[in-house]
Amino acid sequence: MKLAFSTVCCPEWDWQRCADYAGRYGFDGVELRITREDSQKLPHYDGTLRYPETSPLSSPLSPSPILLATGVCLAEQRDTEDGLSLLETARELGISMLRVMITAAPNPTVVDLTAAAMAYRKLFLEGRKIGVCVLIETSGALSDSGEMNRFLLLADCGGEVLWDIHNTFRYCGEQPQETFQRLKGRIGYVHVKDSQLAGKRVEHCLAGTGDIPIDQAVRLLLENGYDGFFSCEWVRRWNPLLSPPWVVLPEFVKTMQAIAKEEL
Repeated sequence: MKLAFSTVCCPEWDWQRCADYAGRYGFDGVELRITREDSQKLPHYDGTLRYPETSPLSSPLSPSPILLATGVCLAEQRDTEDGLSLLETARELGISMLRVMITAAPNPTVVDLTAAAMAYRKLFLEGRKIGVCVLIETSGALSDSGEMNRFLLLADCGGEVLWDIHNTFRYCGEQPQETFQRLKGRIGYVHVKDSQLAGKRVEHCLAGTGDIPIDQAVRLLLENGYDGFFSCEWVRRWNPLLSPPWVVLPEFVKTMQAIAKEEL
């Protein structure tokens, strides 16, 4: 089982600290998260990626991130051009995977699925030319795996999915078996996060302590030969009151290892 974490967990860390932490605590890679605002500060890649207002990533990124998680939203036409630019950034950084979404909101909303699918097709095929796989996340309208299947059929390009285990369960009530049966053979990367409901409010919590069936999803994937990454997406960048990464990340490793050993 390969484990990773997203830099959304630790917005105050520079890249070297992320890489050092990954090696020290049993992670196999780090996912680099950038927002639209970040990407606008990166019109050209010059060997250094900088976050003037967030993380001081002011040194070359070595080792390379495993995935560039962008803020590109396919339902917004202007984002397609941003996506094309970020494909080149990923190539320059030596990153083989790039994540896009259909909308910024994780819960389902009404969108023009056909137009978004055509935008994805364009990005996916351009990425293929330069060795960067563009993954579409189960988020927004595509938290519904049935809609994701329809989206992929419309795109008709052999696209791959980033399965966010949290979103398909929390926002669409899908059990892991249902989601997996619809998406099997297409899953290229997995986001893992947990939560519980406080009334109608989603409260994020340590993996394994909420009600998201993480254990079922992880075992299902492993039993069916999934050999990609399971990435901890602890959204501290947008909620600084969440526990710090030095608390969350070691617990994530312990929980995931226990799931793999069927101790949870």
